[in-house]
Amino acid sequence: MKFFSALLHSYILTSLVSLILSSYTFSQYKVEISNSSLTDGYNYEFDICVQSTGADFYLSSYQTALSFNSSIKNGGTLSFNYIEGTSELNNIPTSGIGLLDENGIDKLCFASNSGNDLITSNPVKIGRFRLTNTNLYSSEISDIKWVFSGEVKTIFCDKDYNDITLTANYSNLNDLSPMPVELTSFDYKYDGTDVTLNWNTATEVNNYGFEIQRKDEVNNEWTSIGFVNGAGNSSSTKNYEFKDSPDKNGQYFYRLKSIDTDGQFEFSNELSVNIEVVKEFKLCQNYPNPFNPSTRLQYSLKSSGKVLLEIYNSLGELVTLLVNENQIAGVHQVDWKADNLSSGIYISRLTILSDEGSNLYTFTSKMQLLK
Repeated sequence: MKFFSALLHSYILTSLVSLILSSYTFSQYKVEISNSSLTDGYNYEFDICVQSTGADFYLSSYQTALSFNSSIKNGGTLSFNYIEGTSELNNIPTSGIGLLDENGIDKLCFASNSGNDLITSNPVKIGRFRLTNTNLYSSEISDIKWVFSGEVKTIFCDKDYNDITLTANYSNLNDLSPMPVELTSFDYKYDGTDVTLNWNTATEVNNYGFEIQRKDEVNNEWTSIGFVNGAGNSSSTKNYEFKDSPDKNGQYFYRLKSIDTDGQFEFSNELSVNIEVVKEFKLCQNYPNPFNPSTRLQYSLKSSGKVLLEIYNSLGELVTLLVNENQIAGVHQVDWKADNLSSGIYISRLTILSDEGSNLYTFTSKMQLLK
């Protein structure tokens, strides 16, 4: 009898071990953090992908917790988000996403709802995630690691909602990916003729240079319009400038493609510029009109020159001289405040002078001060 009891116990134990091993075999998979990128000094992005390393299986739900090296914050405040539209799963990671402080330890967290996604040997992207800092990131390594303990931890479940989490299946991320440039500003000025792009860098690593790209609202494709050499390696602020002269009205978009010496590249944010090409000398009607006591005068210059903008009363007497200087081509505006003048009709006169001082063009416009 003892023999049969021992045999039965051995059979049950063997069956249990087989079941456990079968479950572990079913759970052969790996989860990787990859394609990390420090996009602009303030935003750190990375992908998380999952794939089967054995039999295909269904992933019903998942919850993730990641720790990281808090010194990368550099005194700033972090926020953590899923980048919309980047997941290749039906069950996307939009639940409980954010930064959690658990007993003094910061965790990057996200989870899914309930669903079923077939996981095969082809890597599938759970999503791309962005860690944003209010300060520039330090040069410390990110040291992103999976967390499998605590109140909030990493758990992956199969189609029957069994916990199939195996710590050996998860790879960590040890570094902030270097980028050729820490871009601290990117802006423009438009003078009616030229768009002047200005940008500054805090540091540069193996920076080959910047390709300037443009697209417009009609041809929605980026094209290269110029190149500016980078500083190579630099730990001090560098200032750059590039001028473009669009010849048509409309909305234009600009961006920088910073390229390092190995051919890797990053794109800057985009700038939007509304272009109104100046093709004539013109004095516009003041606005508002009638006015009390302030109004704005706007005029356009198709080329640079000496400009006079004068105000006369109805008797032809000069009241004030608003502009008397050389000005570049483009659209200009001047505010006029008539606090000490009485109600009535006033004349604005725009004169463009030649290099020799003779009048080339003269324009006038009536204005009504109504108190």
